[in-house]
Parts: sequence; structure tokens; C-alpha cells
Amino acid sequence: MIEAGNQIRAARALVGWSQDDLAGAAGLHVNSVKTWEARERIGPGHAVAAMHTAFEGQGVRFCDGGATLAQAA
Repeated sequence: MIEAGNQIRAARALVGWSQDDLAGAAGLHVNSVKTWEARERIGPGHAVAAMHTAFEGQGVRFCDGGATLAQAA
């Protein structure tokens, strides 16, 4: 699960998304993405779950405080 704002930024970089792209994919306002990215620690919530789902759809996996792209089988 997403634990920190830096993971959101890293995941966006992995898939080449802007904050606007993530907001659209997650069904959020871009200001929500900006707010979550600025946080050092993140807890559970609707917005976090929506971003997580959007990233998972692109093959992003969150672990050990980071973000990686899943290997294609």
C-alpha cells in the first residue's frame, strides 16, 4: 500500500504520468493528488485506495517504502 507521498511521485515517474494524469485515472481532483504527494506519511482512505488501484492497473507495485513496475510474464 502507499505509505508516503514520495511513493506517489515515484510511481508517477515510473508510468510517465503527470499529477493531472493520476487525478484522472483515480477519479480525483488534481489538488487531492498534490496534497497527498506533499505528505511524509499516508494512512488509509478513499483517495489513497483510488490512487493505488490506478497505479496497480499500470503494473506498479508498492513495497519496502518504494514503487516498482511488475515484470511482464
